[in-house]
Amino acid sequence: MPDTKTPTDLRAEAARHEREAHESFERCDTDGALSQWSSGLTASKLRMEADLLEQGNQREFITLFTVSGDWQPAVQIEGRWGTRWMLLDANGERTGEYLPFHPARRDTLAKRGYVEGYAIWPAKVVYTEGSAGLVSVRPVTVKAVRHHVPPVEITCRDRWAEGTE
Repeated sequence: MPDTKTPTDLRAEAARHEREAHESFERCDTDGALSQWSSGLTASKLRMEADLLEQGNQREFITLFTVSGDWQPAVQIEGRWGTRWMLLDANGERTGEYLPFHPARRDTLAKRGYVEGYAIWPAKVVYTEGSAGLVSVRPVTVKAVRHHVPPVEITCRDRWAEGTE
């Protein structure tokens, strides 16, 4: 059954979680730190879900294009040397080619035949764990479709040429 909550419902639920965290702190000071942390995290996620719902569950993401303006299936990955683009084929399989992510100069990607731009995709809010483990868990917005699925709308095919950087 699909979730039929409105942004107002989600924000009210977020406020309830914040109240519960505050009441827990008042009752037991820091003894309830884990439940207080969890309630605060849930409230943050619900607020983000409300904002996303108001945007039609879609969000703009940085996107890879060929220099001729065609969308290129790719995914951002964390590698040994930081965040990189991992190129995918039309079926979502790895091609074995990796590119710098969000370089400072257009030529860094353009000399390899690519540029970065922006496009809109269906999105969802999930929890992610940062490099510090459990203490760095936070809600983030991610694509709600596989990375080889074309975007809903292309908003910018070249972030350098269109003056967005």
